[in-house]
Amino acid sequence: MGKVAKRVGRWLVRQSLRAPLAALLIALFLDVGPGGELRVSPFPLALRAFDPFVWTCAIQSTIYAAAVALAALAVGGALGSLIGGRAFWGRPLLATLVIAPLAAAPASLAIGLKGLSTWGVDLVSDSEGSLAPGAPGAFSLALAWFWTTLPAATAWVALATARAYSALRPSWRDVARTSGASPFMAWWKLTRPLVRTAALRASALVFAVALVEPGAPLVLGLRRTLGFQIVRQLSQPQPFPALAIWTAIALVLAWLGSGALRAWGGLDLLERDGIEPSEERRPASHARAALATILLLAWALIAWAPAAGLAHLAIAADPGASRTQASLAAQLWIRLIDPVMISIFVNSAILGAGAAVLILGLAAVTGRTLVPRLGADDRGPWFTPPLAVGVGVLALGWLLSRLGPAALEAGSPAWIARAIGAMGRGLDPYVRPEPALILGVAWGLSMLFGGRSRSDQASGHVVAATQAAMAAGFSRRRSARLAAPSAWGRRLALVFAMATLCATNVAPALLFAPWSDTRPIGPALLALATGPDADLAAAALLAILSTGISALGLAAARFALTRRGSA
Repeated sequence: MGKVAKRVGRWLVRQSLRAPLAALLIALFLDVGPGGELRVSPFPLALRAFDPFVWTCAIQSTIYAAAVALAALAVGGALGSLIGGRAFWGRPLLATLVIAPLAAAPASLAIGLKGLSTWGVDLVSDSEGSLAPGAPGAFSLALAWFWTTLPAATAWVALATARAYSALRPSWRDVARTSGASPFMAWWKLTRPLVRTAALRASALVFAVALVEPGAPLVLGLRRTLGFQIVRQLSQPQPFPALAIWTAIALVLAWLGSGALRAWGGLDLLERDGIEPSEERRPASHARAALATILLLAWALIAWAPAAGLAHLAIAADPGASRTQASLAAQLWIRLIDPVMISIFVNSAILGAGAAVLILGLAAVTGRTLVPRLGADDRGPWFTPPLAVGVGVLALGWLLSRLGPAALEAGSPAWIARAIGAMGRGLDPYVRPEPALILGVAWGLSMLFGGRSRSDQASGHVVAATQAAMAAGFSRRRSARLAAPSAWGRRLALVFAMATLCATNVAPALLFAPWSDTRPIGPALLALATGPDADLAAAALLAILSTGISALGLAAARFALTRRGSA
């Protein structure tokens, strides 16, 4: 009976994770009447379905997302082959520089590009926010937008490709060469089929995220994009159902694009045959090592060039500061201890801790593990971008807040109506920002991690060691601890990594921080960069701190996921 109850509970929790998406789809066909009541109406959906501006934004965002995904596939695939291929001196450091842009949000890099304008690299000042052919500054604006998203996208694909390369054994290539295959044919027939699926699945996720990424469009003023319009719709007195319609269009396009890329990738042979990564590497020749070093270092310089603009903005002298101030360190310290900055850090800490506990708790209840959606770990084409999940949480609160009075009028018991209304108010950021913020971010960022059963994730030697310990008379829990010792350090590292990821994200936290005193780092740096009282120096300082915190989280995640023994 206990096992049945546990399975039912896990099933209910898994179904509850689909509630935001269901609420988003229901909100498409609802409208608000004169008295605030909900009514079924297809007219809002029909009006926007035939609005040319909506499709202009959709087409522009789709073209951009496809370009980023294909560029990341080409560049990230090449860099991943260098990282996961033959060993050479300095490869770990260069791999870290290539993968580190995952810690930098596109909004932070966009602010950095503004900081480069003082050095003659001005890509955004002469534009009108339009990418239409012939518009002033259209090409430079498109290049800036591309520059802000491609480094992290390339790092994601490179990480997935390197993981696939690590599963290839040098002996396989020797057998192919001994059979008479040329180096190119050995790569084409052996390596490419095994690596292609992982790279294309990673690029599919890149397409879905880049399609609705709001940070860079907000900083660069790209109004004809889906991410910009979704965030802008929140400022309307009645955001729904228009907000749900914009998001649903983006979601359908994301599913179609990611599904096409995954279909192109085909069957994952590594997952089908159960091939595990290996540490076996052959040394590269001096010429190949030198070429790999040059390529990796060149890309790292390109990817991190906007960081120079961030540093320049953060350390720029304040025009209103007196000349008697001690030093640059003193100016930075004064900015850091500003009450507004302290409030941002406190909000970020609360958000990170709460969302991390919620994500890990859901994973524990459902009996699943959290691993990044890389290659074989990404199951299913229906990946929902975090921003769309955040809108779904808002839609769920919007529906519940109006269903409570409707249930009372329909004759339902008063306690049911009060419970529905309380849940709706709990998800309304304008009523209680903190619960909505934590829940929305936790639900949204859980989409970036694939769930696999713990038994599927355990490696062969851990299973063998566990079985041997059980045969010796130890309990199952004790045997698992003996097979994978020192698990607490890895668990704490995973909690820290999840907390930093939640604390520093821009979307969907941007949807749930309406007041300045509840904003964490992500929405705060956007407000400082684009608000009426813009302060690029403070925004750049927050961007640097956010990137540093995320980098620490990435390091902790690497420790937790590569040295965990079992899942």
